[in-house]
Amino acid sequence: MHRPDLWLYVRVPFTGASLDDAFFTSLQDATDAGQSVAFADLSFLENTYTSQAAFAQRLLAGGVASRLDAYSSWNTNANTVGTALAEAVAAGAGRRTGSYNLLAHRAFTFDRILDDVAFHTVVRPDLNATLDALGITDHTYLLPDAAAQIAQRNRALLWQQAEAILPQLYPNDHIAAMQITLPWNRTFETQIDVALAPNLP
Repeated sequence: MHRPDLWLYVRVPFTGASLDDAFFTSLQDATDAGQSVAFADLSFLENTYTSQAAFAQRLLAGGVASRLDAYSSWNTNANTVGTALAEAVAAGAGRRTGSYNLLAHRAFTFDRILDDVAFHTVVRPDLNATLDALGITDHTYLLPDAAAQIAQRNRALLWQQAEAILPQLYPNDHIAAMQITLPWNRTFETQIDVALAPNLP
């Protein structure tokens, strides 16, 4: 039987605990077997990030996240599946052509978990609550003073999240450089540019 170049695993909304258990076991078996796995989580369609955050933490704690060839959970199906497939295909093509860059691949996966999970489940709610407390209820375009204050808070909180997530994801690497911005002066999305480096012996 022909061995597929990669497996795309798609987690759909409203699955429930028993299906999540079975899905996690299947992911664990596939990555344990050394299969190339692209993982796309569509549970953001539940209009809450609670389920997504819990499953992502399970992937991290169980060591599955570090063996994935791709992780993605954007705010649309097309972005999520497209990113997961593109990352896994790029990794596979790099391995076949001898141009694979392990640290770049890890940095991209780390970036996606920070952006898709940590930002939307932890940091963004905090930013919105901070703005609400300041009497700013429109978070879609921030005036310069508010934008600067919130951007600074975003950087601080995402750094904290990054320092907590990376040891679970890639314990033998550290953050060599990271730039965090709110590119559109709103809290809907952040931009993260990160580089990793191996820990010294």
